[in-house]
Amino acid sequence: NESKCLKKRRRDKVALGVVAIVVILLGVAAALAAIYVPSSSSQSSSSPQEEPSPANAASDRFKALRALFLPFSGPAKLEDISSPQYQALKWLADTDGYNVSVQDEMAATQRYALATFYFATGGIHWFDNC
Repeated sequence: NESKCLKKRRRDKVALGVVAIVVILLGVAAALAAIYVPSSSSQSSSSPQEEPSPANAASDRFKALRALFLPFSGPAKLEDISSPQYQALKWLADTDGYNVSVQDEMAATQRYALATFYFATGGIHWFDNC
């Protein structure tokens, strides 16, 4: 039983290393995208816009963040409510107290990658497996 636990821990460390590399690559990709892809927020609108209602604000924020993360995760993962990607998106849109700006694409993407990692490793129960 102890040998099985040691093997699991070793496998978990390897998986953690792989996930860390993926997170770093996502950060580099987000940085390069921020540098080389013009942001849609740079286009200004001359017409006044209504403030979203509080009930609609989370929905609008969810949609904006989903559009931002779609190239990284794909539609299937962002529509599956049991996936870590969806859980991270939902948390960022509705719960996260930091409330990262959707216009700050690099910060939002980095926060999404870390939240996805958190949910992929079991969230608050990540250490209960062994």
